Order: sequence, then C-alpha cells, then structure tokens
Amino acid sequence: MELYYSPTNKTWFHHQKEVGYFIGSNQIPVSYRQAENNESIMNFHVRKKGKKLGPFIGILVQETPKGTIPLDFQLAERLAKEAFSKGGVVCLLPLGKWKNPFWEGYLFDNRRKIWVKGLFPFPDLFYNRIAKRKTEESPLFSDTFQASQTKGVPFFNPKFFDKYEIYLLLKESPELLSYLPETIFIKEKRELQSFLHRHKTIYLKPANHFKGSGVMVCKLLDKGIVVRNFQEKSFFSSFDSFWFTLKPTFQRFPYIAQKAIFPKKLKGRRYDFRVLAQLVQNRFKVTGIGVRWSAEHNITTHIPRGGRLLPYELFKNENLDAQIYGLVQKTGEKLIEKYGFVGEFTIDLGIDKKGEMKIFEVNSKPMSFDEKEIDRARIKHLYELFLHMTNFL
Repeated sequence: MELYYSPTNKTWFHHQKEVGYFIGSNQIPVSYRQAENNESIMNFHVRKKGKKLGPFIGILVQETPKGTIPLDFQLAERLAKEAFSKGGVVCLLPLGKWKNPFWEGYLFDNRRKIWVKGLFPFPDLFYNRIAKRKTEESPLFSDTFQASQTKGVPFFNPKFFDKYEIYLLLKESPELLSYLPETIFIKEKRELQSFLHRHKTIYLKPANHFKGSGVMVCKLLDKGIVVRNFQEKSFFSSFDSFWFTLKPTFQRFPYIAQKAIFPKKLKGRRYDFRVLAQLVQNRFKVTGIGVRWSAEHNITTHIPRGGRLLPYELFKNENLDAQIYGLVQKTGEKLIEKYGFVGEFTIDLGIDKKGEMKIFEVNSKPMSFDEKEIDRARIKHLYELFLHMTNFL
C-alpha cells in the first residue's frame, strides 16, 4: 500500500476512500486525501497489519545546537532505501524532539536523494545510533528508553559497550576465557607497574574510544620504557617518569591495559578479522568477515590509521569458520544476558604466533563495512529483523 507525506502541510495521508488507518506505536490516525499532482509530496510503500500502516523505524540520533547530526549517513540512507523497497518508513529522530503526539525529525526523499524535515509518530522500533556515550548517560536518553519500554517498542542495541565491562562479562564464560588477553582497568600506579613487569609488552587503550583512537603500545626494556602510538615514539628512563607523564591522560579518560598479543603476520604486517554478527531467528549468525591488514610498522589495523582491506578467502578454511561462528554465538549469548536485546555487533579477532585465536574488541554500533557485499547483506538482514521485531512480516 502507498502512504504519502506532505512536507508543506506536515501531514500523512492515503488515497483509499472510506478506510481508516493509523501509524506508529501511538496510533496516529491517517486521513484520506484525493490524489493530486504535487511534486513536493513524498510517497512510501508500506505494509499493513490490520488497520496499522508501517513499520516506522526511528533511527535515534543526537542533533547539535548548530543542527548537525553525527551519523553514518551512508548506513541511514541504505536503510531508508531498503524500507522503500521492502515496505516501511525509516526516519531520523533527534533526542529531545518528541512533542506529543509527534516527533520532529527527518525523512529521506528517495526521489531527490536528500533528508527533509518532517513530523512522525512514536516509532514501531528504535534503532539506537546515538554517537556519544555521554549522551546515552543523560536523563533525556534514559527517559526515551523508558518510554519505549512502557509502550512496548523494541529498542535496538541499548548502549555502547565499555571495553573493560565486556572483558569482565566474557571472562565469566569458561568457553570464552582462553580467547581473552589478560586485561586490567588502570587505576593505580603499582598495579600497572606490576602488570607491565609481568607481560613486558602491553597495549594501553581508552575503554570508551573506537577506530584505534588513543591506543598505545608500551614495552619494558632493560634501561627504560618505550611507548609508541600512531604518530610518535617516546622513551622513559623509569616507570616513575612514565607514570608522571601519562597519569593526566589516565585521569581524563578511562583506560585499560591489555597483554600484548604477538600476532601472525602477512609479509611482516599484522592482520585481524572484523566479524559482523546479526541476530537471525533467535541465533547469532555471521553476516560477513572482513580482514584488516596494518600499514608497515603500525600498531593497529584500522583503515583510518592506514590499514588495508584483504579478502577473507585468503585465510578461509573449515576450522577457522567453525571457530569464528562458535565465538560469535557464545559472545552474543553473553551480551544479551547482560544488556537485553542486542541485534548486531562486531567482534575483532586475531591469531597469535602459536595459532591461538584472541578476542580484541566487541562493538555495539558497527559502522558501514568497506566490503560492499558484506554491507549489502547487513542491510538486508537488519531490515528483515526490523520487520520481524515489529510484527510486520
């Protein structure tokens, strides 16, 4: 069925005479209007569930005072196009813009390929793409989450993951313990000093950053400590001078220390696997596996830090597949146990020189994949899950 929106009048309507329909979880009535020739009017193919039209998928975002929205717009546009094709409406809903009974947000105009302002009902599902952890800790976010639970609206991925929190969670599982490099939360000088002396080489990572931001490698030498990040290398003659220099950083941002894994290398460069997992019929399945290959002498494989893509087929074998699939399922089960509904996540995996697999990181809000086939499969499975969760199948 076709549903229409007029940006000029800020109204939703349909062309089926003498039939009453409604939209959204708050059941906003949709009026009947005769067809008209107006280029500004936007049309959407939607599904019917009795007299309800939809689904309305609300991508929850934050809008800055200047009106900008930190968002992976490539992902949002692909979801909007998938909805246009499969039936439904995807809209951007800035936090704090709910003015009962409508939400002030943005709608993708598939004809002009732009986002336009609009009014929307309370959605049938929230897809959380809030960009800052601090925003997720705000009363406004908490109120929105509670309102969704009260109305029975699915809330897709309720929060960012914290690296140390994830480590402690996965550590609870005997089946996952051997895959986890030993990790501590940096609080005290003596504890970090002992950790460095025990492992000789460690990673220092912000607990709440991603894309390799803020990562350092710390190596204990006979005559001091070498610390290297993406841009530079520093030498400290003692642990006291090291701690004096980095303590302000540890106080400003929560940091973890992780035992360094000496990875298998390809042509002298480290590589790791970025695995996309999505919930399919109540089980986590691997949608795609990307391989990230570091730049020469680099400490991370992240693409923004100079990493390159490699095809997974270079490494693929039956045993590796089985190991990754098993890790994904066990990790997903622990995430749901802790956080409630988790529909997708990425897990970064590496193989050390002994051939043992290690879990480096788990992320709750995957960005678009550079591998087009993985990204296409992701959008397809994601929207199918939205339809299933909103009962619009």
